[in-house]
Amino acid sequence: MLGISAELNRTPFDLVEAESELTAGCHTEYSGMMFMLIQTGEFGGVLAASAVMATLFLGGWSGPFLSGQLGALWFLLKIIFFVFLFIWVRATFPRLRVDQIMAFAWKFLFPLSLINLFATTIQVYFLRDDVTGALSRGDLGIMTAINMALAVVAIAFFANAIKEKVRPPARTTVPETTRRASLSGASATPAVSAESDGG
Repeated sequence: MLGISAELNRTPFDLVEAESELTAGCHTEYSGMMFMLIQTGEFGGVLAASAVMATLFLGGWSGPFLSGQLGALWFLLKIIFFVFLFIWVRATFPRLRVDQIMAFAWKFLFPLSLINLFATTIQVYFLRDDVTGALSRGDLGIMTAINMALAVVAIAFFANAIKEKVRPPARTTVPETTRRASLSGASATPAVSAESDGG
């Protein structure tokens, strides 16, 4: 979901157009039919990405019942679900700065992808069938459980490692005598100015 949002230049990765800004590329350059074509292309990309994700991750047209008769309906419902997720992410998250995206990509996503690659390689090597090289459904379930646990641990570790620790500046305490002197001086100042106005 994150990768496709970045590929489609959608919030929070919309640095190319920056629709949240007052002047945003095609939003100021085009109007009418040209702007409609640009927006149609963007939402067409969202629909295509949702169709691909529904096919790869949610079984495409298969549903809990009557997949042969209602396959198109199940597929449409899954596409609508992913389109809703895209719109939800766009409405919820603010646009990231360039330095935030680079830190997120290189310090967080890249190490996670390497850990995922190595873990999956080791799991396939040890869990596959020696004769056919295939993985059974039980093997895939074991791999899913291992990868989910590894992802939770890795995300917690990298999130703690890269978070910016911003501390508010330390408050300096003013000695009591200095504070009293400044308060009495502040109250005496208007009286002096009043006397000078009267004279």
